[in-house]
Amino acid sequence: MKTKKKAGLYRSSWTQKLLSVFLVTVLTLSPGGLLARSPLPTGGRVVKGSATIVVNGRTMTIDQLTNKAIVDWDSFDIGRGYGVDVNQMSKNAAMLSRVVGGNPSEILGRLRATGHFYLINPAGILFGQGAQVDVNKFIASTLDISNDNFMADKLLFEGDSNASVINQGVINAESVALIAKDVRNAGEINAKQVAMLGTKSVELGTVHGGKLSIDFSGFTEESTVTNEGVINATELGEVILYAENGRTDNAEGTIVTGDLELSGDSINLQELGNITFSNLLIDPSGILYIGGDPGAGADPVVDPDMGPDGIAYIEQNTLISLLETGNVKLEWDKVVFNNNVDVSSVENENYLQIIAKGNGTLGGIDTDTAFTDLELTMGTHGLYLDTSSGDGAITLAALTIISDAFVDAKTNNKDIYLSGANNAIQGAISVIGGSVDIYNTIATELATSGATVLTVTSGGAITQTEPITVTNALNMTAVDANITLDAANDIMGSITIQGADITINNQQGTVFQSAQVSGSLDVTSGGTISQSDILAVDGKTTLRAGGNDITLDQANELGGDISFTGRHVTIKNTGGTSFDASIATGNFTVISTGDITQVNSLNISGISSLTADEGSS
Repeated sequence: MKTKKKAGLYRSSWTQKLLSVFLVTVLTLSPGGLLARSPLPTGGRVVKGSATIVVNGRTMTIDQLTNKAIVDWDSFDIGRGYGVDVNQMSKNAAMLSRVVGGNPSEILGRLRATGHFYLINPAGILFGQGAQVDVNKFIASTLDISNDNFMADKLLFEGDSNASVINQGVINAESVALIAKDVRNAGEINAKQVAMLGTKSVELGTVHGGKLSIDFSGFTEESTVTNEGVINATELGEVILYAENGRTDNAEGTIVTGDLELSGDSINLQELGNITFSNLLIDPSGILYIGGDPGAGADPVVDPDMGPDGIAYIEQNTLISLLETGNVKLEWDKVVFNNNVDVSSVENENYLQIIAKGNGTLGGIDTDTAFTDLELTMGTHGLYLDTSSGDGAITLAALTIISDAFVDAKTNNKDIYLSGANNAIQGAISVIGGSVDIYNTIATELATSGATVLTVTSGGAITQTEPITVTNALNMTAVDANITLDAANDIMGSITIQGADITINNQQGTVFQSAQVSGSLDVTSGGTISQSDILAVDGKTTLRAGGNDITLDQANELGGDISFTGRHVTIKNTGGTSFDASIATGNFTVISTGDITQVNSLNISGISSLTADEGSS
């Protein structure tokens, strides 16, 4: 979805505005109102394609004879007890019915179509109580679509209409789109795909199956989308409620679906209504504060009339309720943790995804500066943190993350700090960013990751399930635990590492800044192996560089046997130096302050130069 939005919270005056529009519409359309209305559509003229229109008693029958047809009407109303039946060539045949007479449409009876039926009326459309719509694919819109776009399957709806689309009846279809500046459902909609779109310009993508894609151009007027009725899209369905630059409200509504999106300029987070979903996306604008007890910590400002720099707040209990239902994605311009949050009581594995799409100071994911010690307890729920659609950093050094599941953090080459001093992340950690700092008090498992500088400090072993890419520097500390980087890694910068047994597989040349290894060191490199500072290894050192050079020319402290495979090999060591089976296809140079010995054969193709400064060779 592409949108252009400004931040803001809902205004109570909008409810009054929508109500007044509705009352005026009902007055105009009602039998006792100002206009005498025909109980069936009038003045039908086929302007594209071929169709016949026949009225027999209380029923109008339209037979569409081509795959696409356009009919302009002077009016399109269906009275109670009346019906319009549209017979089409196939379920994918489409008819555009455009009202050009200037009066709103009032549907109180039956509308049936076997294919796609698009009803366009810039003056407004009301489906009243008792209305029954049965269509394969149905669009009701106050925005127009050009004849050429319709014939070309380009569903671009545009217009300046301020009228509404209101449903109080029952709409049954495979997919339904209600489009207007203000859209309201107080009835029942049964469809696999439902879109209620408050906008003045929108292009609908997939309507023949698959995911519904929507592209909004953006406009500055306020719009409203309100569901007070029932939307049933089944567990495999998709529902989108979107009020561009306005308010989306489901406080009194019921929605059952697979994928649910509540979008627009503002969402009433305190009253989300009765919603059942597998995946939920809430994506207005402004700043979202995530916290537990509203009475504790720094109080965010929740002002219904704040305007474009709106601040919203979601509390712990709301998150628990949502995660008990399905996966949750919260997408704001900026997201701030301002209190402790514990959702571990939810006994499922639904994930929480937090997205900050803003730029500069109005982007990023961080903590309230009034706090130095906040806690996010996820339990079995995976956590996504994503600012890659903007340019903000992820700065959570003051947040302790406790999770039995994965943590995935992604930025647009900006810094990531998952460095809370008490982090306890049991699941795999995946990071994509600039300078990345991870601190974990327990064993650390890395999934696919990329950074300019990657720093990992772990209270247990460090392992990986997928490759990592580091362009400038890799810093890892596991103290007395093992570090196993055995995937097809691309480590292009220097390596500083500390641990027990250490294994490194690198497709690039490998450069050690320093290494402190209490166990063994095993390195496989796709390029040369070199160093800029001392390697201290208590156990065996195994170096594999294929046909590339190995140059360890610092005052190393290699206490165990050394095994190597390379071209020109240089080893400098403090103390005795012992070699296990090794191969050098070029020259072999050893400088040792102690004895030089071997426990297995050495295969040297070039010149060997052995120097034992204080021992014998």
